[in-house]
Amino acid sequence: MASLTSNASCNPSSISVSGKKTSTGTISWSTPSIPSGATINSCTLTGNASSFTTGSRGATLTINGTSVSSGSSFTINLGTDTSVKSVTASFSGSHNQTNTSVTLSNLVYTVSYTVAATYTVTFVDWNGNVLKTQTVTAGNGATAPSNPSRTGYTFVGWDKSFTNITSDLTVTAQYTILQYTVTFVDYDGTTLKTQIVTYGSSATAPNNPTREGYEFIGWDVQFDNITSNLTVTAMYQEVQNTTSSESSVCLGDLTLSNMYIGDMVIERIYIGEYQMK
Repeated sequence: MASLTSNASCNPSSISVSGKKTSTGTISWSTPSIPSGATINSCTLTGNASSFTTGSRGATLTINGTSVSSGSSFTINLGTDTSVKSVTASFSGSHNQTNTSVTLSNLVYTVSYTVAATYTVTFVDWNGNVLKTQTVTAGNGATAPSNPSRTGYTFVGWDKSFTNITSDLTVTAQYTILQYTVTFVDYDGTTLKTQIVTYGSSATAPNNPTREGYEFIGWDVQFDNITSNLTVTAMYQEVQNTTSSESSVCLGDLTLSNMYIGDMVIERIYIGEYQMK
């Protein structure tokens, strides 16, 4: 699992310890800020000790049980327990009864810790609109937002897995387009054609149907932007009979004549050779 290692430090006050026999001093500090969930690798105290008399009858210095040499820098390992906030410096004076002292300076308390890396997971819709942004610890999974919606489409999931995040990631919503059935029928309900059409598309009409005594004049509804199942019915107009005939009756000089054009009757009256009507 990816991780980041860092240090947090603070500076305890310098102290002086002196004495002919043994004297002690306390080095204390406040725990520095450490990220929540961090793994502590080590805690150390570093500093410098001033010169003091050494030798077979000289002074000795220990910090938290660790011997520190005269005029040297030192590192005291304090394990991984950040609740430890102080240590004791013990200084034993020289045996020649000369009052001896040591100063501890440049003190630094350091915590080394490791935190898991974090990454940004961004969920976006089909058009790039951000649906959700989440910060995820490396190796963990992201949580998807509520399923989005899109007119004319069905949401079917996301384009990639987001259960084990190891880098910044963009996850895009996936959809399938809806399909509808367009049925073309004749005047009597007979199916002329059935077609599956995707949302927003157009259907294609069958060849113009025929009907005895009628003329096909089109379809009863539009079918160029399909958004639901649709039935389209053929429309007709009755064909007019244009056949003509004529009959007449003569009554002396009076002639009654009827002309028939289809269902229409034209009545004419003649007196002699003159038409009256």
